[in-house]
Order: sequence, then C-alpha cells, then structure tokens
Amino acid sequence: KSRHSCIFYAPVKQWLKMSYFDINKECSDKGKPKLSKQSYNLFAKIGEVQNFMDSVNIKLIEYHPELAFLELNQGQNLFSKHSKIGIEQRWRIIKKIIKKKKYKDKNIREVVSKNKEYKKDVIDAVSLILLDINIAISFS
Repeated sequence: KSRHSCIFYAPVKQWLKMSYFDINKECSDKGKPKLSKQSYNLFAKIGEVQNFMDSVNIKLIEYHPELAFLELNQGQNLFSKHSKIGIEQRWRIIKKIIKKKKYKDKNIREVVSKNKEYKKDVIDAVSLILLDINIAISFS
C-alpha cells in the first residue's frame, strides 16, 4: 500500500487494443484504480515486444526495478529512489552484491564504479541485471 505509486499497471492483453478512456471506464466499473497516462503511453511498445516474442517463440519475463530491489534487499522496503538516502541505499545494495558474489563481469563493475552521480536509470538497470544473474545462477 505505501509503495503503490512506485509500480503502475502492466496491461491486461486486451487493453493493448483499447483506448485510454475505455480502459479507465473498465477500471472504474470494477472499482479498481485508474490507469495512469504514463502507463498507457507504454502500451504501443509493449505490444511490439509481445508480437516479436510471439513470432520467435521466446518467453519474456518483465520485472520492475523496485521489485528487483525488494528481492535483492531480502524483502525489506527501501526509501524512495527520489530521495538522496534512497539512492545511496540502492547503491550500497548493488556494491554489496557485486562484492559478495564476486561478479567477474567487468562491464557491471565499470558501470557501478563510474557512476558516482547515482543516476536513477543506471541504478534501475543494474538492479535488473543483478537480479537476472541471480535467477540464472539459481537455475544452473
């Protein structure tokens, strides 16, 4: 509940072909929160990716950076990534995981070491990479 605004709807497949107005009418009729314009504006690209994945028969798993950090932080909530403490907290988690797991990938190490400015998009991307690596390791 307290982190509701961090994550927005992924579309129900039928929504990809519906108008913003019709989707929000459906949400309202069902007593659900309305879809944000930000989320709706992603639908065209989501549809393109889904069509491509269907054509090459590959399953894609989508994950949100905030959920990745929740997983990487053993289920403990973090401060907002829009706050200085939240950004620093995320970098500490990333650096701790890289050090603990002894990741050999020099690209990840380089991205982390060169981004002293704590750019939010870099933090999000690295969290997803680390989570993906952890999942791959657990299945191997």
